[in-house]
Amino acid sequence: MAAWIRVEHNGHEKFGTLEGDRITVCSGDMFGVSAPTGEELALADVSLKTPCTPQTMLGLWNNSHATAEKTGLPH
Repeated sequence: MAAWIRVEHNGHEKFGTLEGDRITVCSGDMFGVSAPTGEELALADVSLKTPCTPQTMLGLWNNSHATAEKTGLPH
């Protein structure tokens, strides 16, 4: 069974499916329409990236004073 993977290869970010130690590179959108490009990479030749790039970061502020008190940090 193939699994999605996101990698960096020769300074370029790529994604594709991983089966064994081979990556079939795809173009398009990992979460939408994608298609194999015909390029294959060895897992040993790439750097792994996080599964996806977050679009939004959320920060909670309502407990920062309590956390600062617990850890002894100034607030």
